[in-house]
Amino acid sequence: MIIVSDNHSIFQSEEFHSYCTNHGIFQKFIAPGHPATNGLAERNIQTLKNRLRTLASDSTPLQEKVQNILLRYRATPLACGKIPGELYLHRKIRIRLDAIFPYQPEPVKNPSKPVRSLQVGERVQVRLFINNKYVWEFANVKKKLGSRHYLVHLDSGRIIKRHINQLRPSLVPKKTVTFNIPGLPRSPDIQPQSPIRSPVIQPQSPIRSPVQSPAIQPPAARPVTKTDVLLYGL
Repeated sequence: MIIVSDNHSIFQSEEFHSYCTNHGIFQKFIAPGHPATNGLAERNIQTLKNRLRTLASDSTPLQEKVQNILLRYRATPLACGKIPGELYLHRKIRIRLDAIFPYQPEPVKNPSKPVRSLQVGERVQVRLFINNKYVWEFANVKKKLGSRHYLVHLDSGRIIKRHINQLRPSLVPKKTVTFNIPGLPRSPDIQPQSPIRSPVIQPQSPIRSPVQSPAIQPPAARPVTKTDVLLYGL
């Protein structure tokens, strides 16, 4: 690979020279004061400066201006009939101008294997990811979206979108629950009975025996003294 540049100090620095040497790039410098030697690069720089000059009144940041200019430049056809972006990326790049043309899908070179199909209303099983594990639920196909995606109506009532690889046919019918079927006897309504509660037994205080007071003993008779004889005439 050869890189042609002028004699600016940035191209002659030791760091840039070391980078080119390590990546197998050969440097080629033009004669000083003769920019026509590198006319292709100078022309690209002149084109960029002219575009920036026309956008001088625009308040868009400079970096965004440069990106828009380069995008339009790479989408402009060359003399060979191809755009620079197609020569570099081997595909066409899309710009806003392409939106006015109808979309034409490119033909598939290597068609894939035929994809199995499901019919609307068909009974299927759907793979779901719940609580970090896969589970299967029953559903009916509600609508077909393209060749590989379907809208399914789960038995739980939800409508979700799933890929064909997450669906498999099922022969299990949908469970139906009916109430008040005519012709069948109805059992009499049984009113729930309140639970029988046992009476609350209040604790009784213990029976205490009456306290017997001690018998009053009469005072003992004392002997008659001489004083009693004098006082009471005994």
